[in-house]
Amino acid sequence: IFLHKKDQGPKKELFDLSVDLSETNNLAEDNPKQLAIMEKFAKDMHVKSEHTLFRRAEEK
Repeated sequence: IFLHKKDQGPKKELFDLSVDLSETNNLAEDNPKQLAIMEKFAKDMHVKSEHTLFRRAEEK
């Protein structure tokens, strides 16, 4: 859902892999409802790692 680049903030990405295996057509901007559903799912499924090395900066 997100692409994180070192010098930029996260970029939202959404692809229909049934027709776009090379992920060239980013559908995120045109499908905000689907993106929101997937973002919520990812957030709900996230489990804090017991190993601090693998935690997000805001979780340390």
